[in-house]
Amino acid sequence: MIGGETLGALKGGNVRRALASLRRVARPCDATRIASLMTELAQAVESLQLDHEAAMRATRGAEVAVKAGEPVHRCDQVSRIRDG
Repeated sequence: MIGGETLGALKGGNVRRALASLRRVARPCDATRIASLMTELAQAVESLQLDHEAAMRATRGAEVAVKAGEPVHRCDQVSRIRDG
């Protein structure tokens, strides 16, 4: 069974980039799920950017940019995937 912990919601974005507002800590290589009625995407976070700078960690309340493997939409929910 795959569980998840909500990381935040997308505030904006275009076809391959998303701006997320975080409720929890996130790191590159986290397995994530981006989902809504129109979106269903599971992927590892390839990179995080804070203020256009690469980051190894983003804390609660941060707004980060991430690459998306497929088109994403504003208000999509971002969750960290946990096995178990």
